[in-house]
Amino acid sequence: MAQWGDKRTIQFIHLYRDYECLWKPTSPLYKNKIARANAYTKIQEGFSMTQEKIKKKSKVCEVLIIKKRIKWKIQNDPELDPVKFINPV
Repeated sequence: MAQWGDKRTIQFIHLYRDYECLWKPTSPLYKNKIARANAYTKIQEGFSMTQEKIKKKSKVCEVLIIKKRIKWKIQNDPELDPVKFINPV
């Protein structure tokens, strides 16, 4: 998959976030196949991607966001330093 710039990635995240049926298990539409198909169709229209590529891109974004959150927490709380867990002194 070609690399996207920050602007395009943020646009994707905002559009994907609009469709809770794709990512929020507590949403009443999460298990609704029609709602999910409609959501993927709308994203496909905006980004000219297949449903499979949308799923891959959303997973990549999710992993990156989790990594950023962990990094931020470590930077702001020295007790969370992973080195301390590996080599406690």
